[in-house]
Amino acid sequence: MPDANLADNSRNGDEVAETRLENAQLWGKRTAVGAGVALAAILGTGTAASAATTHQYAYYGNQTKIYGEVWFNSGACCIPQRNSFTVKDRVADGTRIKVYWSGARTGNYTLPDGAGNEETFSIESNNVARAVIHWKACTLVSGGVEWCNNLMNDYID
Repeated sequence: MPDANLADNSRNGDEVAETRLENAQLWGKRTAVGAGVALAAILGTGTAASAATTHQYAYYGNQTKIYGEVWFNSGACCIPQRNSFTVKDRVADGTRIKVYWSGARTGNYTLPDGAGNEETFSIESNNVARAVIHWKACTLVSGGVEWCNNLMNDYID
């Protein structure tokens, strides 16, 4: 496709060069903005969530079957259980749903097997200074084998 600037014979060489420079500057700005957005997305993956609740499904192996779910309810979003986990089993098949947490507080909890079993418990019921917590949902199968998700980051406060 011919260059639009070259096809315009009524314009002098200086006008064509100026238009090309403006187009190049515009392209550079778009590229810089795109790179900035991409960098923010990459760097943002390690920061704590700003939402009141974070969530993970509990899978096993190839992640095609959901065995359970875990939520972390930050701060006072889900009163009366301040800074709490909700752990839910979706399948009664011998697997159990487990959550590990570390950072400002450290611990773990395993929900007994049973479809529909759900438990909410607080790991810090007081109003405390904001601190980062890391957590992950796991599926525990017979023989003590477990499969865990990647860590989630959130806050207690």
